[in-house]
Amino acid sequence: MEGGGWCTDVASCIKRKGTMKGSSKFMNKDFGFSGILGGKQNTNPDFYNWNRIKVRYCDGSSFTGNVEAVNPANKLFFRGARVWRACFFPQYVVPSMRTPLFVINAAFDSWQIKNVLAPTGVDKRKEWANCKLDLKKCSAAQLKTVQGFRDQMMRALSPIHSTPSRGLFLDSCHAHCQGGSAASWSGAKGPQVANTKISKAVGNWFYGRSAFQKIDCPSPICNPTCPAISTDE
Repeated sequence: MEGGGWCTDVASCIKRKGTMKGSSKFMNKDFGFSGILGGKQNTNPDFYNWNRIKVRYCDGSSFTGNVEAVNPANKLFFRGARVWRACFFPQYVVPSMRTPLFVINAAFDSWQIKNVLAPTGVDKRKEWANCKLDLKKCSAAQLKTVQGFRDQMMRALSPIHSTPSRGLFLDSCHAHCQGGSAASWSGAKGPQVANTKISKAVGNWFYGRSAFQKIDCPSPICNPTCPAISTDE
C-alpha cells in the first residue's frame, strides 16, 4: 500500500489534489518496484519473482474518507475508505490479526518526527527546525522527547514481542520506509540489526530458516550502519 501523509484542512487538500498524491490524473502510469518488491534476484533473492500489487493512495486521509456527496465548490472526494475499509493504525489492528506478520521500522522514524512529533505548524519559533532533520543537532531536552517517542513505539509493539511466530526488525536509524528501497533493503550500506540486513531477516523468517525478533540499541546515534542523514525513501 502506498503512503503519502495527510492533508489536514480544505486548503491543503485542494493544493494536494493537483499532485500525484491527490488525484489519479497526475499519477505515473508506469513505475518501478524496489526493496522487498524489487524484481532483481541479486538484490532481492527471496522475493524477486513474487506477484506484486500496488494500491495507490490519493485521498489524503489514510484511506478513511467516505463522503457520499462531493462539495461542488472544492470537488474534494475523500473516498479512500472505499479502497481500504478499516482504520489501520497498527497498534489497534495487530492484536486481532491472524496473518503472519513481520514489522520493519526505524525507531526514530524521520517522517513521524518531522510531521507528527514536531510538525512545522505548531513549531512557530522553529526550535525543532534543525533537530528534526538531524538528531545530532537536538538539545538534551529535545533528545529526551525523541527518546520518549521511541518508548511509545516500543509499547505499541508489545503484541509483536508476545507472539514468537511474528517477526520484528526495529533499527535505531533516523529514516523512513526502509523496506521499499533497494539501498536499505539489501544494499551494502543498508541498516543492520544483530549483524543482519533487513532482506536476510525477512527472508529467513518467512521461509522458516530462522526466527527474527530484534530491537536495536536505544540511542539514535548508536548504530553505525544507519545512514548519516535521515532518508525519506
